Amino acid sequence: MPTPHDITAFFCLIDDFCGEIQPHIEQHLIKHGTIKRRRATGIHISEIVTLLIWFQVAGGRNFKSFYLNWAQPYLSDFFPNLPSYSRFIELAGRAKIYLFLLIESLKQPSSGIAFVDATALKVCHNKRIYSHKMFKDIAGRGKTSVDWFYGLKLHLVCDHVGRLVSYSLTAGHVDDRQALPQLYASGEILGKLFGDRGYLGKNWKQMMSDLGVDLMTRLRRKMKPQTIDPFDEAVLRKRGIIECAFNRMKHIFEIEHSRHRSKSGLFNTILSTLVAYVLTTDEWDFGIQCLKPTPQKTA
Repeated sequence: MPTPHDITAFFCLIDDFCGEIQPHIEQHLIKHGTIKRRRATGIHISEIVTLLIWFQVAGGRNFKSFYLNWAQPYLSDFFPNLPSYSRFIELAGRAKIYLFLLIESLKQPSSGIAFVDATALKVCHNKRIYSHKMFKDIAGRGKTSVDWFYGLKLHLVCDHVGRLVSYSLTAGHVDDRQALPQLYASGEILGKLFGDRGYLGKNWKQMMSDLGVDLMTRLRRKMKPQTIDPFDEAVLRKRGIIECAFNRMKHIFEIEHSRHRSKSGLFNTILSTLVAYVLTTDEWDFGIQCLKPTPQKTA
């Protein structure tokens, strides 16, 4: 379980980042012609960002319950100016740009071996696809190895120890291979990139080769056998590393659920989960330990 020492170290990191980046963000805000007051809020933006990420680290499953039943009663010493829940949700919309820039600053360059894969992020149950309206302009119907879904796809690239290298969000119907150029552009991918059979394609392999990346995949059953280096064959068997990353995001954190009521809330959830994933790895000195399910003893 996270400790008070953890949340203090966690807040110091985020507060230093927000204090450094806030003047640059305000300098580049787009004006729309009307004059609006920008009154200073009682709660600072770094506190909002910290609570959004801490909800993921603490293993929360419902943010309203987390805020009303845990943050307000037990975290008031750390955050003395907590507003009402409705006001916090209104202010949380300002955190998207900070979360985005924070995850961009935490990405690691590839060390020569990286894994790529995609996972589905459902926004509603399949029975409610035709009546769903909130994300109809950004979501799409896609198919996984298990079943059909309606929502988004999170494309991820991580290195050989699971550190985040690059990520991308697309509609659910987008082919996994179409996200490769964006993944390359948003991250430092070097050397070899290992993926599943969904990334097969001569043209795509050649395109990545022109960028200096060797795309490695397994072959389908009826394809002509090709000689693969024994080392590459061994690394292909370790693709479970990126599956572990998706497992943590979906089962330890809360990156996927169908209770979103705005696009702002959806993107805050995805970005805060990515930040929580990076900051709970063993690479960080303060080593925050996220809440993990307790194994049940069997008789």
